[in-house]
Amino acid sequence: MGVNKLRQFLTHRPKQELRHWRRQPVLCPICQKLKPPVQDHDHKNHMIRGKICGSCNLGLGHFRDDPTIVKRALDYLRYWMLKHEFDSNE
Repeated sequence: MGVNKLRQFLTHRPKQELRHWRRQPVLCPICQKLKPPVQDHDHKNHMIRGKICGSCNLGLGHFRDDPTIVKRALDYLRYWMLKHEFDSNE
């Protein structure tokens, strides 16, 4: 299901249901903030994964849905957080 098929899927749902779905805030499982949801989907197999906030959805997209890249980003942030912690103690 490419972008066009996803758009087609969403437009074939009753408009009232879509408006209701978009208005309901969701606790994002990634950032843990209550925000309006977007529908997250896997770009390889096009399966819908669930509802997350738009910011986290963009983040996953920028990381190309690749857990290895996400782990490298986490390692990078942890390294610089630890380095800053040590630098501020000197």
